[in-house]
Amino acid sequence: MRCFLFSLTLKKRYNLKSDKKERAIFNYPSLGAAFGDGHDLCLYSDCDKTSSYAKIGHSYENEPYASFTGGTDEYFSATEYEVYGLDDNNDIFVK
Repeated sequence: MRCFLFSLTLKKRYNLKSDKKERAIFNYPSLGAAFGDGHDLCLYSDCDKTSSYAKIGHSYENEPYASFTGGTDEYFSATEYEVYGLDDNNDIFVK
């Protein structure tokens, strides 16, 4: 599985660590999408009203827990996010 996160704010790609493939992405119906063990990135289902969380470095490569948003806060709100995947033919689909 090939996974990565990308920050549009920082124009930076965060690759999944090779030993963390089983922890790439989760979906919690009561919360929303979570990426990585330790929740490197957690986007709540109402992320435009509730603070989401990012502390990249558990499962995705980063300097030791540096910011995902460019600020110093681990919490942020998001007006929009997109999740893409590749099928067995390497065709892109949107989740």
